[in-house]
Amino acid sequence: ACQAEPNAADLFLVRSVFCSWVAGERRGTATADQVSNARFRDAASWIQEGLRTLDKAAELDPEDPTGHARIMRPLTIFGQHLARIQHAFYKATSLAPDFVSPHSTMVNVLSQRWYGSHEASLEFARSAVSKAAPGSDMTSCLFRAHDLARSHLKLFDKNLQAEAEYARDPVVLQELNAAFDQWAHSGYTFRRSSTDLFHSPAAWFYRTRDRERLRR
Repeated sequence: ACQAEPNAADLFLVRSVFCSWVAGERRGTATADQVSNARFRDAASWIQEGLRTLDKAAELDPEDPTGHARIMRPLTIFGQHLARIQHAFYKATSLAPDFVSPHSTMVNVLSQRWYGSHEASLEFARSAVSKAAPGSDMTSCLFRAHDLARSHLKLFDKNLQAEAEYARDPVVLQELNAAFDQWAHSGYTFRRSSTDLFHSPAAWFYRTRDRERLRR
């Protein structure tokens, strides 16, 4: 289709997004030490194709931030792509400052699970929320950052007690409760894109047995 319609930006965008998805599937969800070299090679080749078609899509439609945001996630697979991730984030958010997806990916990139720390991830999420326009879904990034810190204690540190204590920490609870109340207030406008973003707070309030906020 891209060959048949070489000036159709949407076709190159779809191709790039597809390549980004396949790269993640090729890598799989295992920790890095459990991923084979063959899987990493496959992921790398799909990333390169995704970047190639993204460059074409961006050339044809330079005002669309979607491809830049989508390529960030597979780029996270390889640490040497950090500069390219930052460039993609800059391009996406320059075009759409309140675009949640690139901010959410940066929360991952800056987390201890990937290339940063709990503190760096949380600080980035807080900054993003503070700068977002009223009614934005950016608050989901704060829930994502806290959940990355909590789950790291369980999955990587193997410290179930510390994980349970994190979920009961009054400072954490106060921050997330206040953020959610400000986010999901009575005048909030729910968008189709909001659906996935409410999964993180729903999971958090289920875990902390906050039934009132879980219902909301």
